Amino acid sequence: MVSQVAWPQSVQSTTGVEYVAGNGRRLVTFTVAVTQPTDDSGLLNAPTGVSAALKVGNASLPVSMTRINQEIAGGTSGSAETTGTDSFVASVPAVTHNVDLVLTEDGFSQSFDLWTLKRLPPSPSVLYRDQTSSSVTGTPSIPFHLSFTNPTDGFTSTDNAQVSSATLSYFAPGQSLQTPKSPDEAYLILGLQSSYPDVPYGQPNSGHFFSSFSPMAGTELTFTPRGGSPVDGLSNSSVFSSTNAASDDDGLFDAVYFFTVPATTTGGTFTVNTGQQVGDEYTGFTGTGNSTIVNLTASATATLSFPAVPSSLPAQKKPPWVGAPLPAPGASAAPSTTGSSSGSDPGLPIGLAIGILAILAGAVIVVQRVRHRTPATAEAATGSIGYGTDIDLEPSEAPTPPTGPLAAPAVVPPEKKASSELVPTVNVMGPVEILGLLQRSDRRIVEELLVYLVLHDRRHLRVGQIQIGLRPVGSKRPEISAKTLRNYLYELRRCVGPEHLPEASARDGYLIQGVPCDWVTFQHPAREADAVGGTAAMALRIEAMTLVRGKPFEGLPEDAFEWVDEEGLIGQITVAIATCALKLATDHLEAEDYDAVIRAARAGHRGAPFDYGLWEIGARALDA
Repeated sequence: MVSQVAWPQSVQSTTGVEYVAGNGRRLVTFTVAVTQPTDDSGLLNAPTGVSAALKVGNASLPVSMTRINQEIAGGTSGSAETTGTDSFVASVPAVTHNVDLVLTEDGFSQSFDLWTLKRLPPSPSVLYRDQTSSSVTGTPSIPFHLSFTNPTDGFTSTDNAQVSSATLSYFAPGQSLQTPKSPDEAYLILGLQSSYPDVPYGQPNSGHFFSSFSPMAGTELTFTPRGGSPVDGLSNSSVFSSTNAASDDDGLFDAVYFFTVPATTTGGTFTVNTGQQVGDEYTGFTGTGNSTIVNLTASATATLSFPAVPSSLPAQKKPPWVGAPLPAPGASAAPSTTGSSSGSDPGLPIGLAIGILAILAGAVIVVQRVRHRTPATAEAATGSIGYGTDIDLEPSEAPTPPTGPLAAPAVVPPEKKASSELVPTVNVMGPVEILGLLQRSDRRIVEELLVYLVLHDRRHLRVGQIQIGLRPVGSKRPEISAKTLRNYLYELRRCVGPEHLPEASARDGYLIQGVPCDWVTFQHPAREADAVGGTAAMALRIEAMTLVRGKPFEGLPEDAFEWVDEEGLIGQITVAIATCALKLATDHLEAEDYDAVIRAARAGHRGAPFDYGLWEIGARALDA
């Protein structure tokens, strides 16, 4: 079950920790609960097999199920079900709307849109008919009788049979994950019992019966949904458990039988058809040991029923964040609205052993479970690209909104008149992030090419120079041909617009224009602060430090951006971050503002976590 969804700029956990979205970002918070039948946990009460991920655009961010698994594994013995619950917060670009929670078990996934609070198709309707289960339980039938004849000697007998269980499910019985062809269909799964007649000892025909049958084929059974056409059955003998069979079981239905039916089925008629079976004739409780043909001489029927299909749910109300203005870059405000998947939307059950948890009223909104940098977000609709995001901002790390002419560029720069217009922006002071593209490219090399050109925008570059730059000496990646590189440049021009990457001249080459970069922006206030001093310098350094989201180029794939190490960019940027933060912390220390010293040190540690000077001055402030 998904509940308590919100899109705040900041949020406070039950432990008192405040999480802040940061510049150009916002938070998404949500609670997940998984309910599992206790019987499915086995003797060791093992945790659920459900995995979760937050899908942002085309990227996927793992969601830890550790706490949920621990709660399920520690379920109370003897209880019918065990439930695990946990809450999460993640930081995503402020312009991002395509954020989905994906739950998966045994290769089957269901997705829930955290922006619209709606399930994403395909969402099999049978999974959501019952608010408390991912399957629908029917009413078993009364017993019926089967008549048999051995054509070789004329012996006849009648067996007692019944449908012991009836369930509508989206998953066929068995180990392989078999589902219907359409999400509007379901499998009717029947448990069948058949027993030879119990004639008291000493009475006529006592111990005379047919037994040791080979299981009947599914095609010899039919089910006719109410108002529909007959459907032949399927069977799976490998999942039949003999522990479920009666002591006088005759073997005729020693399999699990299922039928493909409409997901809206509310009842129908089950039929055992006449035909030849294979069994053994017993006399005085003694069989011949030889199988023989036994005719089922008369068909038998049973009526099944299921709960009515719930009436259509009211339309999901538009969540308050949909259509609301984008938050200002770096804005911080307590969450004022909380959506929920409850009520108008039954939520998100997962199939197989996982049911739906009833609505959690008053659930805790945010408990941060992820305590490390995690590969993350991308957003296709607005063209933002990312290799990662910091989803664990401490309270003191909340950036102050930049002001003045040297402020970091907004997602949609103020010089643009129309809010729909985008300006591409490259951020490398943390996980690589590219915002504001006109369209996305499926080629990672195109993104890398953009970052390379932005960080080398002081002069025109010819194709040969770009080839050497992208593939430095010793590169493990194949060389890019001149023709291929021109194709990449053409594709990049479509992503950023010709005004940012004009056609190259034969003499000058290529030059990226008007694409802001946080590293370039950082250097202006940092250098100006060295020149002005005093409180003005402190304000400029605070402005610069708001751009630091994490370690420079954090989370890059191993097979990309080799030129970053070759040029020593990570070290260069890390030193600049540590130097700026240390100067800022020193200024605050001299002013005896010890809390500000710690904030400055922690801000520096985002980008330079191993800098001794920052640790030392932070310790001095704590001691003071």
